Amino acid sequence: MAEWRAMNIIKIPLVVLGLCIILLPGCSGDLPRGAVGGLVGEINDEVIKDIRKNYPLPDGVVINNANGDVVNYTTPMSVDKVVEFYRQEYAKQGVTEMADAAAISGDSAKIGFHNPSNSKNIYIQAVKQGDETKVHLEKK
Repeated sequence: MAEWRAMNIIKIPLVVLGLCIILLPGCSGDLPRGAVGGLVGEINDEVIKDIRKNYPLPDGVVINNANGDVVNYTTPMSVDKVVEFYRQEYAKQGVTEMADAAAISGDSAKIGFHNPSNSKNIYIQAVKQGDETKVHLEKK
């Protein structure tokens, strides 16, 4: 019985491997070169378009994740440029900055805004990581 079980344990991965070898060549010609990267770019563009309904976003961002009123993205902008961007964008919308929520240094920033039209606060954190800045947006 133990010998039979050992043989089956060995056979199952071999069968799966064999199926992969048989099916893999059929998949290789279906996607043009760069299709996966193009698809990821298209998905990111659609996600950005949807997020821009709730938050202003600078150009060139890559969305890391978004769920409800929370968005995390990466940008090549510096921390101070991210802060400048949100101050300008929210000023245009009549959203006021909460001075007591601001904490800005060279490599990180926390700022907050109050939107009187929906009584929600918008909190933004930006942290420099290498050549990029990670940004966290949240409405509460």
